[in-house]
Amino acid sequence: VLGEGDKAYEKLTELWNGGFITRNTMYSEGGNPVLETPCAAAAAVLDMLIQSNNGTISIFPALPKAWTDASVDSLACEGGFEVSAVYRGGRFLWADIRNPRSETGICRISIPPLENNDTTVFADHFERVITFPTAGLRLKIPKGQSVLLCGKDARDFELSPVTYSEDNCHVYGGHKDSMI
Repeated sequence: VLGEGDKAYEKLTELWNGGFITRNTMYSEGGNPVLETPCAAAAAVLDMLIQSNNGTISIFPALPKAWTDASVDSLACEGGFEVSAVYRGGRFLWADIRNPRSETGICRISIPPLENNDTTVFADHFERVITFPTAGLRLKIPKGQSVLLCGKDARDFELSPVTYSEDNCHVYGGHKDSMI
């Protein structure tokens, strides 16, 4: 939540690698299983990918340097908006913000900084190049419509799962190879 992705990743890695979260997703404290720690870990990962509060949707607000690629698909945000977005090769590529249910359709979007700060906005069948405001872009997206934000030169709008190394894959708190 503080935007400190590297610190969050370090703490999550301690949970995974330190054996604090077991294979069945439980955490043991004083010999007793505790359910809230795995849920808090999942919430922390989600907060690294997307946050929404007070009318602002922050896309990829706290990615650690170790995560050079990230993608989200149709994550529900405050106000009834849904976001799909891609971060690849250490840079923000695009975000699609949809409004399937908000009557007002008003939100503010915050994205990671782009190289030259020029953002292309696709809305209402028009393409506009803007300088992305530091405080975020305030949008009114009519119900049933969407807005696509991307870097000025981005043209790859494929949404695909992130590839990963088996060495860094944690399944239910243990390394994949540890699952029997």
